[in-house]
Amino acid sequence: MADANLTENAPHAKLAAEYLACCSDTFGNLTAILKAIAKEAPEHSDIRKLAGAGLMISEDYENLADCWREEVKQ
Repeated sequence: MADANLTENAPHAKLAAEYLACCSDTFGNLTAILKAIAKEAPEHSDIRKLAGAGLMISEDYENLADCWREEVKQ
C-alpha cells in the first residue's frame, strides 16, 4: 500500500522539486541584484542598509528552497 502511494506521488514530487529549483534560482537572482545595490550605495546610506537586510533574507530563502528541493527529491 505504501509503495502505491509513493508511486502516485512521484510526479507531484518531481513538479514540486522543479518549482523549488525555480524559487531558489529566483532568490539567487535577487541576491545578485541586492549585492550590486549594496556595493554601489554610499557606505552609511539607508539604501545600503536596506539592500543588506534584503540580501540576508534572499540568501536565506535561496538556501531554504534548495534544501526543500533536495528533501523532495529523496
